[in-house]
Amino acid sequence: MFRSVPPMINMNEIMILVDGWLRKNKLKFNGDKTEFMVTGREAQVKKVTVPDLVVGGHTVQPTSSIRNLGAYQDERLNMKVHVTNTTKSANFHLHNLCRIKRYLDMDTMKIVVHASITSRLDYANSLLCNVPYSTIKPLQQIQNSAARLITSTRRYDHITPVLKSLHWLPVDCRIVFKVLLFTYKSLNGLAPQYLVDLLQLHKPSRTLRSSTSEPLRLVQPLTKLVSAGDRAFAAAAPRLWNQLPVDIRTATTVNIFKKKLKTHLFKKAFN
Repeated sequence: MFRSVPPMINMNEIMILVDGWLRKNKLKFNGDKTEFMVTGREAQVKKVTVPDLVVGGHTVQPTSSIRNLGAYQDERLNMKVHVTNTTKSANFHLHNLCRIKRYLDMDTMKIVVHASITSRLDYANSLLCNVPYSTIKPLQQIQNSAARLITSTRRYDHITPVLKSLHWLPVDCRIVFKVLLFTYKSLNGLAPQYLVDLLQLHKPSRTLRSSTSEPLRLVQPLTKLVSAGDRAFAAAAPRLWNQLPVDIRTATTVNIFKKKLKTHLFKKAFN
């Protein structure tokens, strides 16, 4: 039998303990800024009757989405809320750039677009790894509009040659680029330990010819759910990493890795 109330009762008890620890250390819960959210598959969430959570004397009700360090997460963890808010923000700046375009040359426009549009598309984009293309399509449309703005391309002209001429990776490739960059840094001691612990180098039980020809392969864990498990860094990173050519995986510096990786993804996107 699925039970929902006891875990929430335990959560309230935990909040009391945390509040006591904070008071003891002369700290205080900010109940006005505290949020909580129940996540899971739709069928699971529908079974849950969620009572209010008491935090530091404040009653906190569940919310359908939460903002954490500028990234939005929703109760389904499908990242649609994050994409919607990113698209809204980028569109606002895109419309403002349209008004001042005639005062800027092309090189200046590129700089401004990267600062105000591309930076928003790239922020926390590793969270979008393996989501359906329909989810990230609005972000790609923003990038296409920015490319048209810079190059004065008409609305109905084909956008692929424009992106290629600007040497811009499409949004889905930028997501892969970010995940692989985190992977490279994790394998070379340049990432936080919590990311390093998620990856494991493949060590064959006996020496094989393939183990010397393809070094730095990662163990890819088995997952149960495509919609959740395959999106986790621990699963997505090894899968993407093992598909890379050996010369990219064995790059000696971050800058060399980034240069080779962008060239590799660029060829895959436009060839």
